[in-house]
Amino acid sequence: MQEKEKPDQFIAVYFSQIESFDAALSYALPLARVLDKGIVFLHVQDPKYVSESISPELAKEKIQQAERLISSYGILSEYYLLEGKTSEILKGSIEKLNVICLITGINTSKKGKKADAPEELLKNLEYIKTAYLLAPEPLSDEKLLKNIAFTIDFEKESKEKIPWASYFGRFNRSLIYVCYPEYKDDYLSRSTQENLRFVKKMFEELNVNYVVEEIGRVNYSSTIDMEAIKRFENNRIGLLIAVSTRGKTVIDFLRFRPEYKTIRNPYKIPVLMLNPREDIYVLCD
Repeated sequence: MQEKEKPDQFIAVYFSQIESFDAALSYALPLARVLDKGIVFLHVQDPKYVSESISPELAKEKIQQAERLISSYGILSEYYLLEGKTSEILKGSIEKLNVICLITGINTSKKGKKADAPEELLKNLEYIKTAYLLAPEPLSDEKLLKNIAFTIDFEKESKEKIPWASYFGRFNRSLIYVCYPEYKDDYLSRSTQENLRFVKKMFEELNVNYVVEEIGRVNYSSTIDMEAIKRFENNRIGLLIAVSTRGKTVIDFLRFRPEYKTIRNPYKIPVLMLNPREDIYVLCD
């Protein structure tokens, strides 16, 4: 039997705990199959989180079990045990291993310096050059990934979500919900409509199945992404694609950023986050 060639890109499963591993793997497997990529396991042992870290022995046992499942789909995998500061390890590993998407578990109820706490995850992942998916629980049904949502507004950064939305639409045949807010201001409204026209043009050229949803006006206590998530509370989407707001304000506290609310949403909708940067990695078709 001919040996399969090493993939040009990988889906990374980053974990330091069992809970993070299980949630991340449940999303990594379908994404690797759909995008035809390999899976790389990044077990990070950071002294900062040593009290809650999974042991190398238990991690190896979990990975061996996962590799048997992964190999049954013809997907190649690699494993790295890495020690040091999480943010530096992830940034370097992603560049060296050509990771197209990093996936990890998130515990939305945790606070403080815990590896899978929302604020700590944003801090460790805010400079990486790839998309990262934060999964609050294991994927219960792969059919959920047939329904993906993202928001579009007046800012140019909102268009950065289009490539990843198109990947799901093209390769997974997902239905993409494009949500946009209503504005009183004429300029903001016109800019939003211009961005929306651009989305429609791109999706029609790529033959992506999409639906446009107006989510109304967003009050100051909420965010556009949160209003989109609420819209699908009873008809659950499998994923929301969002963009980080790092560096957009002088006072850049993590808990004041809109994405902090988004990733902690009470509906446990996973979020695929993109950092706003020109050198972000894109998919090699």
